[in-house]
Amino acid sequence: METHSRRVLWTKDNKPVPATEIEGSSGVYNWSATKAGVHTYKFRSPSGAQAEWTVTVSAHQTVNRIELTILEESVLQLESFDIEVRTLDAWENEIPVPPETQVKLTGRMTAKAVENGKWTITTLDAEEQTVAISVHNKEVSGTIQVDGTFMGFFEAGGTLYYAGGILAILVVIVLLVVIVMVLRSGSSDYDDDDDDDDDDYDDEESATSSAGPAGPPPTLGGKEDWMSDYRVDEDNVEWGEDQDGNWWYRDPGASDWSEWAD
Repeated sequence: METHSRRVLWTKDNKPVPATEIEGSSGVYNWSATKAGVHTYKFRSPSGAQAEWTVTVSAHQTVNRIELTILEESVLQLESFDIEVRTLDAWENEIPVPPETQVKLTGRMTAKAVENGKWTITTLDAEEQTVAISVHNKEVSGTIQVDGTFMGFFEAGGTLYYAGGILAILVVIVLLVVIVMVLRSGSSDYDDDDDDDDDDYDDEESATSSAGPAGPPPTLGGKEDWMSDYRVDEDNVEWGEDQDGNWWYRDPGASDWSEWAD
């Protein structure tokens, strides 16, 4: 209430002040305001005298309305996002967010205060999650979509998921080792078959070679005139080839030659 000895005219910002803001007469005036801040008024009497009156209005510190802004529509699992909160009194004056303000989160998310009215939220569980702000019996909430990730899946599952993941990796490694061993075993069997075939081929060649004329240089009767070739094998059997390409042999101790027939 402001008291003046006579009736005056009130203005603010060079505009008349409505009667709802300042009312009265005969020097007694009632003033009321809902907007917080510094208000400066001018008053002028009929005689032309004038002056100023300044008053500071403080907002009511009881929260009547909460505004919540989630700065992201979606976020990857295990990553963080920011929220901003505004609190207003019954006359829509913004007031500092009270320290007793509660941040309620779903999906095992955690909140860290950055400054007044601002928090950083870190996610854990995937899917849609809720952020709720509560103070002075007022509450507001919002949602955000948390998109799942590979690492987030294991982190959300804790020790059990990590153990299952390690077990799965071990199973894969064992399967790979078994496959490699089977492939190597098959390759080894193939090589053994090749070696057996080679051995059989070598045996056949040895048998064929031993059946024909081969051996050390002649040490017995020696080469005769009718021979184009002469040799002695390991059994001391003499072999001689005539001019027509026919082979003859003579056993040890024998005096006559016998023609070789395949």
